[in-house]
Amino acid sequence: MYLMKRNLATTVFLMCILFAGTFALSYWVFDFLDPNVAQAPSPEEEPMDAAPVLWEPEQFSAARQEIYYRGCRHLVTKEIDLSVVYPGKSVEDLEAMGWQVDSSNPEKIILRRDDDGLCPNDEVYRRIASVESGIAIFAGPIGTDGPLLQTINLDVRQLPEDWQQKLQEGGIEFASEAELISALDSLEELLDSLVYE
Repeated sequence: MYLMKRNLATTVFLMCILFAGTFALSYWVFDFLDPNVAQAPSPEEEPMDAAPVLWEPEQFSAARQEIYYRGCRHLVTKEIDLSVVYPGKSVEDLEAMGWQVDSSNPEKIILRRDDDGLCPNDEVYRRIASVESGIAIFAGPIGTDGPLLQTINLDVRQLPEDWQQKLQEGGIEFASEAELISALDSLEELLDSLVYE
């Protein structure tokens, strides 16, 4: 009976050692063979500086620029070829140029940026608005925050009634600077004729 208890205890002990040894060996083998498992750096290791991220032209089939223009609240997107528009630029270079770089999609880089001005379509518009000293000319269509370009001192009551009404309703919009100049020339001729009558 004593031998049976001793053999059972020895067997259990040997089984525990065998189990622990097998577990340790398999853990080491799988850790060694799996290259996708990253090891955390030890505190005494110095972190290496990451090399700038570059992309090859064939790596991305397309890139997209997204610019949000605050002046008119428009988002303008454009498909671009990075190798042509930004040859040899790294992510850090593009970020230094003011772009937010989204590379979460492996097939397309997205470059985002905000701009305080007007989008290319709206920046050609001109509008006239009434101000205290007369009228003001702004870049952009009615409803945008384009910059003030010029003020003209005159009594708004001298303007034709349709102009006065449009100014009271928010302003007069012109599709281009040439249209604005033509309208102002006509207005100047009209005002000159009223002075000489």
